[in-house]
Amino acid sequence: MTKFVKFLKDEDGAITIEWVALAAGVVLLALGVIAVLDPALESVASNIADTIGDVTSTTLVGATTG
Repeated sequence: MTKFVKFLKDEDGAITIEWVALAAGVVLLALGVIAVLDPALESVASNIADTIGDVTSTTLVGATTG
């Protein structure tokens, strides 16, 4: 019976569970931030790609005609 009482008083596993819960919270927070920022970042990336395409087209046209 004393081993059972000692087992019930042991709190080593409780710390592990707290760290797992904290890590899960951080992961969920990161996923939430990604979900919120994804449309805006996609728009910015699209604008950058369009600008690079315009500059490349202008440079190629100028190089072939010049």
